Amino acid sequence: MSEDLHAKLVSLEAENAQLRKEMRALRREVDKSDQAAATGEVRLRLAYFSTIQALVQAIEAKDPYTVGHSEMVARVAVAVAQRLDLTEDECERVRIAGLLLDIGKIGISGDILTKKEDLTAEERKVLETHVSIGAQIVEPIIYPWDVSTLVYQHHERLDGSGYPERLRGDDITLEARILGLADSFVAMIVRRAYRDAHGETEVLEYLRREADRTFDHGCVNALQEALSTDAELRAQIDRFKASV
Repeated sequence: MSEDLHAKLVSLEAENAQLRKEMRALRREVDKSDQAAATGEVRLRLAYFSTIQALVQAIEAKDPYTVGHSEMVARVAVAVAQRLDLTEDECERVRIAGLLLDIGKIGISGDILTKKEDLTAEERKVLETHVSIGAQIVEPIIYPWDVSTLVYQHHERLDGSGYPERLRGDDITLEARILGLADSFVAMIVRRAYRDAHGETEVLEYLRREADRTFDHGCVNALQEALSTDAELRAQIDRFKASV
C-alpha cells in the first residue's frame, strides 16, 4: 500500500473513531427521549453517508471498470431480498450495503485493481483485505444502517471457500449471501480489465450449478425470478451493460 493511501486510511480511522464517540453520545441523549438530539443523529448519519458516497466515487475513479457497479449490485440485491420476503428495513440495509460493498478498495493499489494479467497470490491477498478495510470504514453507520457485517462477509461462500474467515452455511448472514450473489452476477455480465463480459445465460447456468455449494439456492432462484419478471430491473441491467 502506498504511503499516500496509508495516510488516507489513518485519517479515515481517526475520523471514524471521533464519529463513533459522537454517535454514542447522541444515542444516550436519544434514549432520554430528547427529540432535538434524535434530529441531530439523523443529520449526522446523512452527512456521514454522503461522505461515504463521495469515497465510492473516488474508488470508481481509480477503477473505471467498476463505474456504476455498486448501484447495480444494490438494485439486484434488493430485488432478490424482496422475493425472499425480507422486511422493508432489511431490504434498506441490503441496499445501503450494496452501495458500500467495495468502499475498502480505497486502500488497494490502483495497479492491482486494474491489472489485466492474473493476480499473483500476494496481490490477491492484498485485494482480499478490501472487505476488512471497508467494514472498518462503514462501522460507524448505526441502526438501522448497521452494514459493517454485510460488507465484511459478502465474499464468504457456503462451502467455506470464500474470505476473509472462510465461513460456512448459516454462519454467513442471509443478507451477505444475497449481496455476494448480486455482486458476482453484476461483475460477470460486464467487461473487466482482465476479461470480456460473460453472457447472462452462461452466468445463470453457472450460478445454478453453484447453488447450495457456494451460493444460496433460494437466493439463486429469487435472482432468476427477478430477472424474468421485473421489467424495471431488466431495463436497468440493459442500460448498465451498455454503459460499461
